[in-house]
Amino acid sequence: MTDAITAARVQLETSRDLVDAKASVRGMQTATGDMRLAQSTVEMEAARASLEARKKSALKYLELALSSQVVKDNKQRIATIQKLVGEYYQSAVTLEQSLLAKSHDQTAALVKQMQKLADDMAPLIDDGVEVSKSIAGKAARRGKRHSKSQLSSITAWQQRWCFSCSDRQCSEPGPWRGRLAVSPPA
Repeated sequence: MTDAITAARVQLETSRDLVDAKASVRGMQTATGDMRLAQSTVEMEAARASLEARKKSALKYLELALSSQVVKDNKQRIATIQKLVGEYYQSAVTLEQSLLAKSHDQTAALVKQMQKLADDMAPLIDDGVEVSKSIAGKAARRGKRHSKSQLSSITAWQQRWCFSCSDRQCSEPGPWRGRLAVSPPA
């Protein structure tokens, strides 16, 4: 039972890590937008700092999700997302240089490339979250079934054992009926 509960908990933590990674990726996109709107060097530096912080955050949450992952497809999915986060970051750094150089054609091409990377990441993260939640639900149901089975076995044993005389088949009525007289059979 504890294995099922542990498995469910791990998968739920994985799904939370993936949701946090998705939020960090969205933060990277916001930082990129801030770069494009920057009117001064100070604003550009602030956008760059935000981009780096969100990249670190996304990679941290993806690493946490990967470290506890047991599903092969999800491992591959997370590794792909990590790669896409790195590519997005590199494109954002190039975008910053393009914006500073005022190269409009290169900027437009980079924005398009970065949008495609973001569009590729979102469904991968969503799929990873859904798979983890599904596995957690199955594990929790398995643990619940096992728990009910154990509980019914203990209850049946308690009903057959008499507290006062320690006789298994005692039919003497009284408040002791159903209480544990000795430890249950193994």
